[in-house]
Amino acid sequence: MYFSRTWTINQVREKLVCAVIISFLSSTFCQVEVKITKGILNGRILKSRNERPYYSFTGIPYAKPPVGELRFEAPEPADPWDGTLDATKHSNACVQKYETNSSEDCLYLNVYTPSTGGNFPVMFWIHGGAFYLGHSSPDMFGPDYFMDSNIVLVSANFRLGVLGFLSTEDDVIPGNYGMKDQVAALRWVQENIVQFGGDPRKVTIFGGSSGGASVGYHMLSPMSKGLFHKAILQSGTPLCRWSTSLPGIARDRSKIISCIAGCAGNGTSQNLLKCLKTLPQSFFSDVYDKLREWHTYPTVLFTPVVEQCDSGKEAFLCRHQMKEFKQESFVPAIIGLNSAEGGMIVSSIYNDTSLLYPELSTDFNRLLSIILSYQHFTHNLDEIGEKVLKKYFPSGKIGDHSHLKTVEMITDGRYLHGIFDMALKLVSPESRTATS
Repeated sequence: MYFSRTWTINQVREKLVCAVIISFLSSTFCQVEVKITKGILNGRILKSRNERPYYSFTGIPYAKPPVGELRFEAPEPADPWDGTLDATKHSNACVQKYETNSSEDCLYLNVYTPSTGGNFPVMFWIHGGAFYLGHSSPDMFGPDYFMDSNIVLVSANFRLGVLGFLSTEDDVIPGNYGMKDQVAALRWVQENIVQFGGDPRKVTIFGGSSGGASVGYHMLSPMSKGLFHKAILQSGTPLCRWSTSLPGIARDRSKIISCIAGCAGNGTSQNLLKCLKTLPQSFFSDVYDKLREWHTYPTVLFTPVVEQCDSGKEAFLCRHQMKEFKQESFVPAIIGLNSAEGGMIVSSIYNDTSLLYPELSTDFNRLLSIILSYQHFTHNLDEIGEKVLKKYFPSGKIGDHSHLKTVEMITDGRYLHGIFDMALKLVSPESRTATS
């Protein structure tokens, strides 16, 4: 049976208006489901900078919460869940002092994609923050610009500060928990990213500051081999002095932590670990400032360390890059920095006209070594300080209205030096352990 209907002009207009409204609402508020290895995720559709619809999935657990007996342990894969997991909310940041919404239950990642049916390259973002601050929330590192292009963007939280990088330099508290979290997230990408329209054979890891240094560490780590295929290091590498510590430094700092916490006991790593697992998480965010040597410096106190790779546990780093630089992943890399990286530090030690701390001028050699994080690498602090002062301040004094020269000095010493070294190492045949 055939029915016909005649539409008036007003009726047609009403239908068109309704269609536009429905289209707008669906692209702004509609939700979408994706099934991954652990269960079903419920995401949502948002708009990019140029009004392109994309799918957003936030707060996806990639590892079990590292709490209780899992504190100071390598991450374990997340448990499966029943039903549908709400992937429209933001997760907690990992424990840190200046973030009110922080928790040990923080091992979550975010995925943004223009289509779940694509085969797009994947970009995996590692946030910065001196290895003790920061998070991957879209409020801080959103996808709006990236989603104008055909890529899948992934960002992840990882343990920070003491909880992420404390090490007794043995197989009891080996350290590198934050780096192993990143590896767990990269493994998650390999297992699941196809379901979001991503190609697991085309993963680029990129990061800024300590995130850039993390990218470089993954290039040196046997755990990370095969999990990514390109790398971008922004404003940080494993050869920046602030991003690494010499053997013994991490162990010494663990002893200081144990004394502050009242965990010294009989001095064994086993007793320290047992005691630290009983402390409230607030201890680990508050204790950081008690380890400073001058005001807020060194800015980085806990970093990736070399592990005992014959202990039977999976180790992230087997050799010290300053002594023996060996790549494990031979991938194309981009390395760079900004022209005034030191400005962030200069803004905290100057007012509009002059130094906030006169001792930086009177005790220049020692304090410069702390700011640039080379105090443990050499005993020639006076010789180095005098040469640096002569180069950047020919008058022989760092004083008023010297902001720009101080920016240049800190940019060169804190960033350019390590970034240039890394670039040279990556193109050096001696850095390779196998045929690329």
